[in-house]
Amino acid sequence: MFWNRYPFLHTVKFKIALGYAVLFLISFLCVFCVVLFHLAADNRYAADLRLNALFHEIEYEYLTGMEPAPGFSPVRRLDKVPEPIYREIAGRQAGFIPLLAFRGTEDRAKYTLFGKNGRSLFRIDADTDPLELSIQKIDFRERSAAIAARLAEDAFGDGGKPDYHLLLDSSGNLLGRSPFQSGELPYLMNHQYRSDSGRIRYETIQGIRHRIRIAYRRLFNGELLVLGADMHAADETLERVVVTFLWTGFAVFLISLPVGWLLARKMFSGVDRVARTARQIASGNYSIRVAHGQEGQEVENLITDFNFMVDNTEKLMTELKTISDDIAHDLRTPLTRMLSCAEVTFAGKQTIGAYRNAMADNAGECRRMLTLINTMLEISRTESGTVPLKLERFDVAELLRHSVELFRMAAEQNGLSLAAELPAEPQFFRGDRLKIQRLFGNLLDNAVKFTPSGGKITVALRRSGNELLASVADTGCGIAKTEQGNVFKRFYRADTSRNRPGNGLGLSLVQAVAHAHGGRVELESALRKGCRFTVFLPVDESI
Repeated sequence: MFWNRYPFLHTVKFKIALGYAVLFLISFLCVFCVVLFHLAADNRYAADLRLNALFHEIEYEYLTGMEPAPGFSPVRRLDKVPEPIYREIAGRQAGFIPLLAFRGTEDRAKYTLFGKNGRSLFRIDADTDPLELSIQKIDFRERSAAIAARLAEDAFGDGGKPDYHLLLDSSGNLLGRSPFQSGELPYLMNHQYRSDSGRIRYETIQGIRHRIRIAYRRLFNGELLVLGADMHAADETLERVVVTFLWTGFAVFLISLPVGWLLARKMFSGVDRVARTARQIASGNYSIRVAHGQEGQEVENLITDFNFMVDNTEKLMTELKTISDDIAHDLRTPLTRMLSCAEVTFAGKQTIGAYRNAMADNAGECRRMLTLINTMLEISRTESGTVPLKLERFDVAELLRHSVELFRMAAEQNGLSLAAELPAEPQFFRGDRLKIQRLFGNLLDNAVKFTPSGGKITVALRRSGNELLASVADTGCGIAKTEQGNVFKRFYRADTSRNRPGNGLGLSLVQAVAHAHGGRVELESALRKGCRFTVFLPVDESI
């Protein structure tokens, strides 16, 4: 397909611009159709008004032999004549059928009606304020010849437009017509006229060149009066309107394409910035962020979320690099010791004792590496929830009391005092007993390692609302405020030289276990004044 050679045709911006253009065009066409319909209806209505007035003028003269009296205008619909007039007529002339009605233009209460009762023709002058009637019988004489002569003279109408006036007898034979082009006569004579009711009918027929709007009705004696008005001028006006609208619509469509493109380009400029930034980030530069613009709230939300995602990615990549370096360092040391031990053993005296000592040293280093790896796996599994917790109901106070006793000997060997402030009554909690025990064990182990001789370690437990607060406080070296946000990261050590024991995973495991149980860990510390780690564990009242 040819459009495959033009990539911009497949862009969302082009599709939006095309959609805008099509929408504008459809809207324009809808407006055009509505305007065209109303213009055509107005043209028909104007022609009908003119034909109606002319029809009443001819019919009045046909019935009375004289032109309509001044100061009266025809009533187009006979049902618009007040009902009291018809009731009064029915009381005086039963069976009266109205044919024609006029109303005073100045005195709106006056009406003149023409109608038949049997074979007689009557004229009724009525006044509704108060109701008065004057009934006169009309001595009807044959006037067809006179009307036909008047039609031939084109004596009716304003003479400003081509008029088509015909008078046909009850058999459809032509009695008289106005002097219009003879080629139009067959179109008028061959039309199927409906005369099933006494009302004036309006229709549109196609003439030899132009459309003709006609009005017709059977007269009193069965003759058919047909009046027509040429619609050429009205049709030409409509054609000019159509041409103007079509050209304007085409121009609107052409203009809406670039306008829609500019609007779409403006709206998607933020998305383009995100795409460009994503490509730069994919090349390894995680420091780049997308600048905010004025494209709209949705694009601003996208940019904010994207920048937040990149921030987290940059932190994760930095932590990954740090963790990789720390793992390499922590594994390199035991591997180096194992290699040195093996080389020394092979270089020295080849005895069974030397081999045994080398193997024992290497086994110890392997255990330390295995412990490191297992701790990392446990943290990952606990954080991800891939290994479900073995929930059971146990007494946290008793668990802490047992943990304190386990570390009491190590504390005394380091010259530390270990105190426990635990409640006498049981404090039940539903959780994984072994993981919670390891959590407290890691906190106590850190306190023993980083508290100098003569210091004090205090373990406390209390209930606050629906939470158990277990704390381990020491009087050790403490942690600077600038480093407190990093202590729960894997392999992080405040001692960058790594001369102190440990691998930097203990507090990471503590936080992972607390989060797995729906709790949290908070640190309070000041440099050279010690630390207090507080574990918050939510208690389920239903257990």
